[in-house]
Amino acid sequence: MTSAFSQHLSRDPLLAHQDDSQTADDGRAREQPGGEEIAAMALRKSVRVLKKMGKRVVVVAPPPSGSGVDIGRCLKLRAEG
Repeated sequence: MTSAFSQHLSRDPLLAHQDDSQTADDGRAREQPGGEEIAAMALRKSVRVLKKMGKRVVVVAPPPSGSGVDIGRCLKLRAEG
C-alpha cells in the first residue's frame, strides 16, 4: 500500500468508508473529520482485512519532498556506485 498520506492527516472533512458505523441512516457515506487518529485507525483496519485475505502487506511512504533533495539524482548516483 502506498499513499501520500497527507490528505488523510488534515482536519478537513473526509468521506467515510462504507462501514456501517460510519454511514448515514440512509446508507450513504457521510463526511467525518480527518486527522492522524482516524487515518491510523483506517490504515490498521485495511491491513487487518488484507492479512485475513492472506496478503502480505507492505506500507510504503513517499520520498521526502520540499527538502531540496533530488531523490532521482540520489538514486542514480547510488546505482552508478
